[in-house]
Amino acid sequence: MIKTLSNMQKLNEMKQKTNQEYKYRILEFLKELPTVDKKIAINRLPIALEVPRPTFTAWCYLKEEESRTIPAEKLYQLATYFDKEVKEMFTSTPDDISYEQIKQEYENSQQEKFNV
Repeated sequence: MIKTLSNMQKLNEMKQKTNQEYKYRILEFLKELPTVDKKIAINRLPIALEVPRPTFTAWCYLKEEESRTIPAEKLYQLATYFDKEVKEMFTSTPDDISYEQIKQEYENSQQEKFNV
């Protein structure tokens, strides 16, 4: 029970730190859950994801500029749990890349290479 309160206190502290940019929206999605579901998620998600609780907590608080990331399969599992697309787990997403875009860039580089 003490650990539950500790984790809930961390979530409450997060609410007060609204000006910080986090890499993932885990805390946001946890806050959207009903209180009982939120408590269950905070306590059981690390077990379901097979990661230590401190690792899960660290993932919640990863800042945008940090190089650390959540492994792809764990991020997928989190997205599934919250009924979200993986791309929705990020606070900001990189630009999409398409085949056509890459092909065009390649063709442009080839033209520059042979025209010079």
